Amino acid sequence: MQIDFRLVAVKDETATLLRLLQKNIVRGLKVVGFKIFETARGEIVESPEPSEPGQPPHTRLTRPSGGQAKHAVRRGKNPMGALPRSIAYAVDPLAENVVIGPRAAILGPVGQAHEFGGQFRGRHYEPRPFMGPALQQNLAYIPSGLAGTVTS
Repeated sequence: MQIDFRLVAVKDETATLLRLLQKNIVRGLKVVGFKIFETARGEIVESPEPSEPGQPPHTRLTRPSGGQAKHAVRRGKNPMGALPRSIAYAVDPLAENVVIGPRAAILGPVGQAHEFGGQFRGRHYEPRPFMGPALQQNLAYIPSGLAGTVTS
């Protein structure tokens, strides 16, 4: 009985595989982040009256001076209040996470007062959450949004 063997060069593809995996994870996080962002913005409706505690907050349509809001509607733009306009999402590829919520640079602490309740400008606000419910509504979607990021 004769045993024959050969040495075959093996190329280490670990770095390439890790780079592709991170790229796919970031892509999945963008998909999931956008879905939650879209849901949160959709929960906030325009109304001159405040929403009931426990319900998503209402927004007032921002009306620029000089009738610009009318022109924006005619040009096909969708004018909306400051709260839904302030909601954004961003993916951190290094930390492999996504942050979704109202930008403090636009709203300051108003988003926090709406979401959790508390004091704002000397008045007490009951919670009117919109980000937590948007996440809850999309929990079942998250696995499919991340599908394909890791395959065997």
